[in-house]
Amino acid sequence: IVYFTANDAATGVELWRTDGTAAGTWLGKDIYPGPNSGSPAGLTEFAGQLCFAAQDGVTGVELWTSDGTAEGTALLIDAVPGPGSLFRGVSIDRYVEYNDADLVGAGTFAVLAGVTSTAGEELWVTDGTALGTGLLRDIYPGEYPSTPRQFTRLGDRIVFSAEDEEHGLELWVTDGSPAGTRRITDIAPAEESSYARAMGEAGGGMVLAAQPECCTG
Repeated sequence: IVYFTANDAATGVELWRTDGTAAGTWLGKDIYPGPNSGSPAGLTEFAGQLCFAAQDGVTGVELWTSDGTAEGTALLIDAVPGPGSLFRGVSIDRYVEYNDADLVGAGTFAVLAGVTSTAGEELWVTDGTALGTGLLRDIYPGEYPSTPRQFTRLGDRIVFSAEDEEHGLELWVTDGSPAGTRRITDIAPAEESSYARAMGEAGGGMVLAAQPECCTG
């Protein structure tokens, strides 16, 4: 089964599924009922389920889960209560704008960039349950965002870029636990940023683009 989003006049942009045949292709759920769009984004499968960001017109853009049926598609957690959204539509990232939700799974967990008023945009984790969903680490303490991005699966871990106060925007890795979330290396020394991006798995390792030193003038 493959999950995807599609737009029609009756339901807007919603969650669909297909088995590769016309008969096996149908609307998974009209998350935001009527012609409004639930706009599912960041679709990722892990631990036998699908997780994604979507809005239903009541709770804002939050984390949803699905087993592929309408009955089994539901809001996982209203992390930012009421109309507030855990996911930012367009990032405030000073370096690049992203128009899609950052949500990537690895085995038994998935990580995402979640936004709250107290922590800013930081690293969140979910195991597919409400109790197992929450802030994984406030990489840049306080309201200032670490803006985690470029999530890339590497085996049972996820590599990503994030900013902290001492090292700037650098490369991080997580195994889904607070203790297993750490900065890999400081490519650009001290507070300078390497702006690590364009990462991809290759031959059991990772390739990336980075700027080792800040250039001025």
